[in-house]
Amino acid sequence: AAAAARTERPDRPPATTAPTVDESPAFVFNFHAADATTIVRAMIGAAAADGEIDAGENRRILGWLRDAGGTPADFTFVRQQMAHAADVETIARGVSGHETAVEIYAASLLVTEAATAGSRDFLRRLAAALRLEPKFVAELHASWGDPAP
Repeated sequence: AAAAARTERPDRPPATTAPTVDESPAFVFNFHAADATTIVRAMIGAAAADGEIDAGENRRILGWLRDAGGTPADFTFVRQQMAHAADVETIARGVSGHETAVEIYAASLLVTEAATAGSRDFLRRLAAALRLEPKFVAELHASWGDPAP
């Protein structure tokens, strides 16, 4: 889906105590309305929807966190969330406003790339829970070259 080069942060030295994350580029997406906790829960919920978080999904989630300047505590939080993925209803309850809904859906799509039947089902249910227009959802998937939910 959307992959981009890693953004360097010259004003911040690299974290030396964070868990090792490979240097693969993560997707870059500027979230403005959604808070980081809800983004992480949505990414993990989508990734876990087919029963497991595969290596690519894990790399995209941890890469996003690395590129966002995640702290060791943030990595610990993400690992805890990976053990207890949130369901669609829990994620949707934490979302207010259309812009936030779009960002949460986009984060979920970016991490899974709608690659499995489980992730597509999760995305379909998430779009409904977030009250996103089916036409918008279809256009977003098409623009990123991902299968529709």
